[in-house]
Amino acid sequence: MEIVVIDNGSSDHTFELLKAYEGVRNFSYEKNDPTIDVSKNIFKLIARCRGVYFWCYGDDDLVPRGTIRDIVLLLDETSPNHLVMDRQDFHTTDEIDLRDTPTETVDYRINDIQARFDRFDSLFSFITSNIYLRQNILRSFQERGAFLDNNYTNKYAAWMAARAGGVVFIEGRIAYKRCSIGQGSHFNENLDLRVKTFIFDQVKVAKAIEKTDRELASLALEKYLSVYRSFAKYKVAGADIRAIIKELKALGVPDRFLRSLRLISYAPVLLLRGAIAYKAFWRGLKAKASHSISHD
Repeated sequence: MEIVVIDNGSSDHTFELLKAYEGVRNFSYEKNDPTIDVSKNIFKLIARCRGVYFWCYGDDDLVPRGTIRDIVLLLDETSPNHLVMDRQDFHTTDEIDLRDTPTETVDYRINDIQARFDRFDSLFSFITSNIYLRQNILRSFQERGAFLDNNYTNKYAAWMAARAGGVVFIEGRIAYKRCSIGQGSHFNENLDLRVKTFIFDQVKVAKAIEKTDRELASLALEKYLSVYRSFAKYKVAGADIRAIIKELKALGVPDRFLRSLRLISYAPVLLLRGAIAYKAFWRGLKAKASHSISHD
């Protein structure tokens, strides 16, 4: 096993901490100066590694004790085409259980995976949930130059691997995604970056999938372009929804996938603000009630 750390702008004492491991076999550390895009940093990491498999482990993600041991054994025994773990979001570590527990694995072929599209697409988008054949994900970055600027190249690589040979899915072992800053926290600060990442990057993944599997691409477009709540938030934040529609049409997205955006483009901002606030209020009440019940 090899550990490669690429520090892409830490403002804490990461560098000093990791200098203590200099000279340790199969360990390397590098600091980017200046920092680079998330996707380009991941590509740099893939190119730097030497192993047969590649696991990009987010610095704010967690897995239960014993997971790495179990995964190394599983890779050694079964040589899977692609490995994917279930995930759970968390805000504080009180919500999760990091004890060492037994694991079970299930083999899924592409038909089974497509039938559970939403679930697997969410897992494929969370890079810590996936262990790739390194050459597969490296090829996805290299073959499509534009994908170096795409924050979901890893998802494209996972779908292509699933289509080519299925996946081994780990049940009972969870990859934990920290959500203390909110969903998609890497991209939340800038509206243009959010729109690029959650609309255009995902649509470009679907259009790339379309070149080899039109049915799978349709499932992807249906999911990526039917999330009314996200589009409402973009408009409230100042995004030009009509310009987004125009750009999506230029990418070759069929009209039937653009209905949710069209509805949002005509809705008044005040109405959308009210709807978002209403949903947030009820979601907060529900979470508070759930916490109270579990605490009691």
